[in-house]
Amino acid sequence: MKFRWNKTRTDTFTAKNQLFKANPTWWETADGSPIDPSQIIVMQKSLDTNGNVYVVLEDHQTVDITPEVKGNKFYSFTVGAGKQCAPVKLMFYDPPDRPATKWPFTWDAKLEVVCTGSGDMTDPNYTNYTSLGWITYGFSVDAAGHPTLHNLVNAGQMFDCGSIIVIDYETQSVGGIKIWAYYIGCCDNRLNWVQTITTSAPSSGNPTNSPYNDHLPTYPPPYVLQPGAGLYDIDRNTIDYSPRSGYPSTCYP
Repeated sequence: MKFRWNKTRTDTFTAKNQLFKANPTWWETADGSPIDPSQIIVMQKSLDTNGNVYVVLEDHQTVDITPEVKGNKFYSFTVGAGKQCAPVKLMFYDPPDRPATKWPFTWDAKLEVVCTGSGDMTDPNYTNYTSLGWITYGFSVDAAGHPTLHNLVNAGQMFDCGSIIVIDYETQSVGGIKIWAYYIGCCDNRLNWVQTITTSAPSSGNPTNSPYNDHLPTYPPPYVLQPGAGLYDIDRNTIDYSPRSGYPSTCYP
């Protein structure tokens, strides 16, 4: 009759809200028969279909990952655990338009979600980031101010992880459009948006019909959002995910 228990794993994490994965890899009861994973509880959570449990922990937190098995007093097991990047939901909104003095005009954008690297992210010349995904979109406005949408390219589908998903893309009454999008994914540092636009009606000081970085005036380039802004814990923003547990495996690296 074999069993082990009260196994505790202590990890020191280097960043807050890291995803902690526990993985019981071998299970049997006292008579050697296998145990249904749905009967196994780790950290008050049932194992998923892959035999894993995911929780988000703060820095320097000690947790007990001793498994419990419903209806079995004696069992043997081996447990592995480790840190993974916690997926988050990053929102994007933009309502580009131009006044009547700019009509007619065209406006096209490449929107990228990026993972920042090291260095000073407030530096206007900061470019130490890795692109994780992109879409292109845009519109044209005629002399009367009527907007026409351009084709949306490379957008993901609902429930995708690792793709930019557009949930609203429509014209406004005159002179412009609006777009809502989000990205669910993972980054070792910080996620953010970078947008490059090409337009015949550029903002002051930018080139006509030539790509330029479109950051918000109050934020340092190259970002559309201040580093870290717009981040949401995925577990508190699951309106587009069902059920809350069992996110697609592409959510995790």
